[in-house]
Amino acid sequence: MVVAGNPTMIHILLGFNPAPIGTAPYTPAFTGAKQVLAAEIGMSFPNLTINTLPLIAGFIGGDTLAAMIAVNLENESPGTLLIDLGTNGELVLKGRDGFYATSCATGPAFEGAAISCGMQAIPGAINAVRLRSHTELPEYTVITKKGKQTEPKGICGSGIISAIAAFSRTGLIEKNGRIADLKDAPAVKTTDGTNRIILGSNRKQIAINQKDIRAVQLGKGALITGIDFLLRAAGMESPSKIIIAGAFGSFLRKDDMLTLGMIPAISPDRIKMAGNAAGTGAIMALCDDYYFNRTKELARLIRIIDLATDVSFQSSFVRQLHFP
Repeated sequence: MVVAGNPTMIHILLGFNPAPIGTAPYTPAFTGAKQVLAAEIGMSFPNLTINTLPLIAGFIGGDTLAAMIAVNLENESPGTLLIDLGTNGELVLKGRDGFYATSCATGPAFEGAAISCGMQAIPGAINAVRLRSHTELPEYTVITKKGKQTEPKGICGSGIISAIAAFSRTGLIEKNGRIADLKDAPAVKTTDGTNRIILGSNRKQIAINQKDIRAVQLGKGALITGIDFLLRAAGMESPSKIIIAGAFGSFLRKDDMLTLGMIPAISPDRIKMAGNAAGTGAIMALCDDYYFNRTKELARLIRIIDLATDVSFQSSFVRQLHFP
């Protein structure tokens, strides 16, 4: 078995205390690849050997290395940026002189958590929103089970990104993230002096409030700031290509990400979706020792850009909270 995951999950799997990862200087107990027998960690497969991919740093793990080999980042042109997007955003940039990597806390809003009507991407979740004009009501699609009609129960990560992008394009949300006071916007409802944007209603009314928008702003601000710091470290102004990986990231629309300023403004045809690249890379490492060994070599080649210790991060982050 080959396991690829973030450092905290790998520590827990192998029985190491992950607590030091959560406090400065965020140092894992180990970074190298590990090999154990399944029985040693409580699994009921006595003869199974488990190999974990190496870790890169406290918040960048073997799942990032697996994604790198899955998308063949080594053979991409300089300026190619790999983004593995979830609660954390792991970023790897191929520079002219090697690889640069960092991690940014994009936050749980991107996965539907910390949202007033948020839920996992399961049947009943709104996963995409469209709005032609602020004078109309939003249209949306819902994740269904086996093609059956399903009533909306909440909104998942891709849905919240899609909704806020649609509302930004039509003026329901201002550039600073504030819900606009529009007299002719039927989707905007005011309760106790607080505005919210209605998406749908059944027994549970689904809406996006100001706090939800702020949560997305924090996530997108962290992501684009991390990208800017990587580009600066590599001496580049803009990525030449962006590869979006991750179970969540692959369900986002390019135009929504560009609308919200989550990623640099490049041509959509230079943005590629890679799906679950970490899973693909883990399979490659399992089936071919070349790829497993290559992750070890890559781990030694990557230069880590530590955002937590950079005194300019906070001011850059605050500037990126606004929508373009």
